[in-house]
Amino acid sequence: MNETITLAHGSGGRQTNELIGSLFKKYFDNDLLTADDAAVLPRPEGRLSMSTDGFIVSPAEFPGGNIGKLSICGTVNDIACMGAKPLYLTCGFVIEEGFETARLERIVESMAKTCKEVGVKIVAGDTKVAGKGQVDGVFITTTGIGVIPDDMNVGGACAKPGDCIIGATNSRSKRTSLPTALRCPPRWTRSWASPMTCTWCGMPPAAGSARSFMRSPTRPVWASN
Repeated sequence: MNETITLAHGSGGRQTNELIGSLFKKYFDNDLLTADDAAVLPRPEGRLSMSTDGFIVSPAEFPGGNIGKLSICGTVNDIACMGAKPLYLTCGFVIEEGFETARLERIVESMAKTCKEVGVKIVAGDTKVAGKGQVDGVFITTTGIGVIPDDMNVGGACAKPGDCIIGATNSRSKRTSLPTALRCPPRWTRSWASPMTCTWCGMPPAAGSARSFMRSPTRPVWASN
């Protein structure tokens, strides 16, 4: 592998195959990951939740994470907000010519690690290389699918006056997740750049009918002095 990404890595030829095999397949490999034009997936029972999100972060690496981790957490969290269990993801990369291969590997590795933590599989992907200066480092788009339990019915239309609210915020001095209602223990909260799957099932029984609506707060957050 070259030390930096070249336009040839996005041409669909030998160097593209080399990039896929030595980097993406190395970290994303699973029984459903395909080299075909589309993945073929087993059909889950129940309603499906689907979301897509694009990630443009500068710098691409920051204390506590990188754009790769954020791209998994963001889409997984959007799906979880609908009460769904995330199952499958696709990812699309637009990489700037000259981007360091070692940096790209760290990003891809963090994506694989986060997928393993959440229990989702990347099943398809796409890679494009843009000319120098056309993008800022690397952009990632992820699309995800999850299954919603039959007894789960959440969304903006379910919110009503009197519902309990749990909010998350950050401070200037440190990363903070602040529960403002129900006095939830720390294990029921997550930092903004972390997956929050099983948040619904982790809510205390006292939440009752207030378990109706959630928004994903996924953001890259780090200290600023």
